[in-house]
Amino acid sequence: MSYLYRLDQPDQPELWPRTDPHLKFTLKMHHASRLHFDFLLELDGLLLAWVLSEELSINPCVRQEAVHADDQTLDSWLTEGCIPKGQVDAGPELIADYGCYSPQTTLRTPHSHQVRSQLRMGRLTFRLHGMRYSGTWTLVREGDRWFLQKHWDEFASERPMPWDRRSVTTGRSLAEIAATSFRPPRPLVGDAWFLR
Repeated sequence: MSYLYRLDQPDQPELWPRTDPHLKFTLKMHHASRLHFDFLLELDGLLLAWVLSEELSINPCVRQEAVHADDQTLDSWLTEGCIPKGQVDAGPELIADYGCYSPQTTLRTPHSHQVRSQLRMGRLTFRLHGMRYSGTWTLVREGDRWFLQKHWDEFASERPMPWDRRSVTTGRSLAEIAATSFRPPRPLVGDAWFLR
């Protein structure tokens, strides 16, 4: 059962309460049955997941469909490697970006409460503070579908963001990761600069 389903059930008790002001995000490039990007947002000890068919767009004129996927555990935040053949989503994955995010609101409540409330309403506006991506996006639900769109701000551009398609943490390509061997993704050691 996904976290977003539980958000829609008012009788469900709050799970994994946290007070950490730094909510994490990750964008992973993943080549399973097809090449796609996993967009992960931390909330209440989990990583909520959306699948994008293309890299996160910085063009406010582009509205990307974001397919809600199964939640992931927080320990997979900075994992990179190959998911073994025979397992769901087998194939190499690399970290295209990571950092922290914050909801955009005027309320003075903990970030996790604001994110939870906005997701319940089907419209989350947030600011990314990543190694590659910065700025504000909105994730909006229309029926059973989610869409992601960049706001016009100092980081917006109608041109795609330049990137050599290598990991921002290890500098490896998907081909180099795939050539190492098929093994479970390994977590990277050490906290990022913004969590200290």
